[in-house]
Amino acid sequence: MRHFGSAMAASALIFLSLAVPAHANTVPITPSSEITFDNQLAQNVRFDHLNRAWIWNTVYNPDLPDTRPRLAIYSEDAGTWTRVQTVSAKKLSVENLRFGPDGTAYATNFKKNEIVTLSVGETGTVGKAQRFRIKGRERPVEAFHNSTGNLLVLFSSRIAEYSLPLHKHPRPIRTITSDLGNSSQLVVGADGTI
Repeated sequence: MRHFGSAMAASALIFLSLAVPAHANTVPITPSSEITFDNQLAQNVRFDHLNRAWIWNTVYNPDLPDTRPRLAIYSEDAGTWTRVQTVSAKKLSVENLRFGPDGTAYATNFKKNEIVTLSVGETGTVGKAQRFRIKGRERPVEAFHNSTGNLLVLFSSRIAEYSLPLHKHPRPIRTITSDLGNSSQLVVGADGTI
């Protein structure tokens, strides 16, 4: 996957196919499909259980009003991607987004210390956002649904575990602290190793 383009031009995400000929030392790369969209910067993408692409901005350019932080959902049909929904929620600026096993999206909102949940209905429509404030000054970087049915939330210097469903002002059931430095992503292995 590759991102290119400028703020003034159309941008695209390119999905690549790798063709590996027998006994070859090189691997030719050819585009398999492409999402093209205007006025989005610093795109990030995750795919839901319906194989739709959720793309969001993490950069805002005040000189280009259409580049405001937003979350757009694209669906693919015969190699053509079209936007099917734009999620707009007041003061929602998605830093990272992960899906739980039930299709619920857990988004960390970098404008506030909160986690926002977005539910995907049977028709694929994204439901209204619920917001959960996290106590303290440190903002959540990423929220990750783990194998025990809880939610792990990565902060820059610690990981907190919360019981689901979340309450309006959730309290962690445990906190993992270590010299994490400035962590920006959380990965949990099949054995529960973080």
